[in-house]
Amino acid sequence: MGLGPDFKTVYLIDFGLAKKYTDPITNQHIPYRTSKSSVEGIVGTAKYASINTHLGTEQSRRDDMEGLVYVLFYFLRGRLPWQGLPAKNKQEKYKRILEVKHSTTSDTLCKNLPKRLKELIEYSRALKFEQEPNYKFYRDTLRNVASKNGFEIESLVGGNNEAVDMETGTKESNAVEEQVKTSNSKVGGIVKKKKVRESSCVII
Repeated sequence: MGLGPDFKTVYLIDFGLAKKYTDPITNQHIPYRTSKSSVEGIVGTAKYASINTHLGTEQSRRDDMEGLVYVLFYFLRGRLPWQGLPAKNKQEKYKRILEVKHSTTSDTLCKNLPKRLKELIEYSRALKFEQEPNYKFYRDTLRNVASKNGFEIESLVGGNNEAVDMETGTKESNAVEEQVKTSNSKVGGIVKKKKVRESSCVII
C-alpha cells in the first residue's frame, strides 16, 4: 500500500500467473495433484519457486509464502545459494536448483540474519497443501525484526483514519496498522499502480 497521501494506491508486481485456489462455485480448495516432473520446468521463477513447485505438485498458498520468503532473503543477502549454478540446459539447471534448495538448511539460509527470520522459512516449508497460512505470524515477525533493527515504523490507515483488517476487509476504528517505511527506489520488474475506492482499501 502507498504511504501518506498515496494511501489509496495499491502497488502490484506482475500477477500474470495468479490463479484461484478455491472453486468459485463450491468454495472447495483446488485438489492436490502432481502435474509434471521437476525436470520438465516449473511455473514461475525458479529462483523463488517453492520446493514443492520444483517437484511438480499443484501450487497453493503455501507455495506463495515460501516464495515470498525467498524474495525477502534475496533482498537481504543479495543472492541465494542456488543462483548461478552451472548447467548444460534448462532441465539440468532446474534439477540442480532443486538439489541445492532442498539441501540448504534454514540455518544456512539465515546465517548472519536476524534469528526470527529463520522461523519464516521453517513455517513456510512445513505448511500443508490446503492449510491457510497464518498471515498475522508473518506480519508480526517482520515488524518485530524491523523494530529491533532500527527501521522506522509509520502508521498506515484508511481514508477516515481507520485501519483496515487484511483478512476481512473491515475497518477497525481503534486499530492502527504499522508498515515499515521503504525507499522510493524501484526493485526489479515493472511496478504497476492501481487506484482503489476507499471502501476497498486493504492493508497488506
